[in-house]
Amino acid sequence: MRIERIFLFLVVIWSGFISISSAFDMYFFFPMIEKSDIKDDVIIQRLTVVRSASLTTIVYFSLRYFSNRKPLSSISPVLNWSLSLTFFGILENIAAKESIVGWPVIIFFFGLNFVLLRLHARDSKQLFEKDW
Repeated sequence: MRIERIFLFLVVIWSGFISISSAFDMYFFFPMIEKSDIKDDVIIQRLTVVRSASLTTIVYFSLRYFSNRKPLSSISPVLNWSLSLTFFGILENIAAKESIVGWPVIIFFFGLNFVLLRLHARDSKQLFEKDW
């Protein structure tokens, strides 16, 4: 199994777990798992980063739709969200008086971005090789 698939599989498992964890009163913030006694400033800053990244991804794909651009590979939304998450995580980490997001998490997302960029390039090459 290629390293790209392993990284993508980890993202799928992580996202799925986060999606259902609040139903069991468990909150999962990479790389920590905590019960309900999480500090409010940590929750707010992490949710701000995720919200900003998600909305930036929606804006990007909406603008691509309005400009009638060619479709992208199926990994593009994940790549765009990961790049946005890294960007806003760095901004939030710099703005915070103490490290809330955590540099190890940001380093992980840099690795994930590299892997997703490789997947995107390969998929785009296969998808559009007949166009040129």
